[in-house]
Amino acid sequence: MKKSLLVCSFILLSVIKAFSSGPIIYVSASAGGANNGTSWSDAYTDLQTALGNTSTGEIWVAAGIYYPSATSGTSYSFHMKSGVALYGGFNGSESIRNQRNLITNISTLSGDLDLSGNFSGGDSYHVVSFDNADNTCVLDGFTVTGGNSSGAGSIFDLVGAAISVAPNGGGTYSPQIANCIITGNNAGEGAIGTLNWNNTGTTAAPKFYNCKVYNNSGGASYTQCQGSGAYSAPYYENCLFYNNTAGGIGGLAASAEHANGGRTDAAYVNCTLYNNGSNAIYYRTYGGAGSFTMNNCIMYGESVGTDSYISANNCVINSAYAGNFSGSGLITSDPLFNDAVNNNFYLSCSSPCINQGNNSYATQINDLDGTSRILGTAIDMGAYETNYNPPNVTANTNSITICAGTYITLYGSGAGTYVWDNGITDNVPFSPTATTLYNVTGTDANGCTGTAQITVTVNPLPVVYANTSASVVCGGTSITLTGVVHIIICGIMA
Repeated sequence: MKKSLLVCSFILLSVIKAFSSGPIIYVSASAGGANNGTSWSDAYTDLQTALGNTSTGEIWVAAGIYYPSATSGTSYSFHMKSGVALYGGFNGSESIRNQRNLITNISTLSGDLDLSGNFSGGDSYHVVSFDNADNTCVLDGFTVTGGNSSGAGSIFDLVGAAISVAPNGGGTYSPQIANCIITGNNAGEGAIGTLNWNNTGTTAAPKFYNCKVYNNSGGASYTQCQGSGAYSAPYYENCLFYNNTAGGIGGLAASAEHANGGRTDAAYVNCTLYNNGSNAIYYRTYGGAGSFTMNNCIMYGESVGTDSYISANNCVINSAYAGNFSGSGLITSDPLFNDAVNNNFYLSCSSPCINQGNNSYATQINDLDGTSRILGTAIDMGAYETNYNPPNVTANTNSITICAGTYITLYGSGAGTYVWDNGITDNVPFSPTATTLYNVTGTDANGCTGTAQITVTVNPLPVVYANTSASVVCGGTSITLTGVVHIIICGIMA
């Protein structure tokens, strides 16, 4: 399978609090100084070295591609730790964090260790690993790609080709992942994996904010919790999942299962899911206690695999699986994305999802692209908030008063496309036969409409009679010719 560094840019938004209080460590693949991380000029050129040498603080990473190892090996991974916050999106000149720009400065973490551009046996099973990292551990502003856990022998290796959260000791582990793009990974089960396996008294609760997860094979996100006393609580908000292909049990855009005494309480808030294959929404309890909650989410057309009920409120669901959901505010109609075929999942102006969410579920004040949340009477469903104004449409013509038989052209302005009544085509000449009021509706790129009208006055042609003082005369005789207009000639105004 061919893989590539697919990047979809979105506006930088700091949505999580940095708990680190240590120094700032700098990493830049192009730095040429002392290679000690003390400044941009003396930045580490290798991110793995920077992580190994940092016990607390922030690591700022300039644009570039970074690998967990210079040699092939499935066990190589960027191992995250408590107290360390890793931030990407810098150009190598910033002095404060909010100067970074994720659109122009792409910091990529890649598991393609053999640089083949294909998924191979020498690629990382997990590009980034959060083993026993708590909420002081942050990953923010990276594209994570090239992980390959498909075909791995161990459950610990199979799950989470891009990002793996797999604690191995007692405690609560809740790393924070924000503003990340997870794409181009080949997973056994889930590009993002949360695995809590027979760890009594252990909680695995990663928090994902403002992330895009797309074009991964083997599923998007997968949570498994096994064993008495093990607990998992993954949380996703303002996240977009699309075009992820199926793994062993399905597309797994949003999935969780627990068994043998383990418990999972998974939650998705204001997420958009689209075209993620079979079992895109997957929840298995095997008779155990737990929950799977979707609030303010859009999962139109997505299939469901479950042995229980999924709690959903203020969501778009697939009508074919309505019996698998319990909750209020559910709709089954088309959300009317702007252009889903070309991966534009903004809501169009006429979407039934606008102002239909529940404000109490959201914890973030901005959406996936940094737009302020709750711009209307209520929060919108899905990952994007809308704030549309109807276009100011004007009706125009090259003549508004004409003589019968004259051709004119009507055309709209102020929007993108225009539809006229009375069978008129925008900007195509025609000849009106009578005075008429014409209405035009203009539609902009967001599907918002505006209207305008114009009256074209058609004056009839004059009736002219020719007269003479004599109809028969001798040569040399003078006569007088006169014309008589019985209808006043029409005026024409350009």
